[in-house]
Amino acid sequence: YWHYLDSMWLVSTSLSATQMSERMLKHTDYNDQFLIIRVVDDYQGWLPKAAWAWIHQHISEKACA
Repeated sequence: YWHYLDSMWLVSTSLSATQMSERMLKHTDYNDQFLIIRVVDDYQGWLPKAAWAWIHQHISEKACA
């Protein structure tokens, strides 16, 4: 996982979004929120170089054209 921004975690896993959600629900309260998405090689933002390196290393598939 990578944790640089407050309240934001990036997790590299082979689990599906449904499987990860089921695991998260065991550890969250009714007022917690989360979003599970697959990150592909089509992203943009302002993060430290170390964050981009981690993301690039852990992306699971390339974006479709």
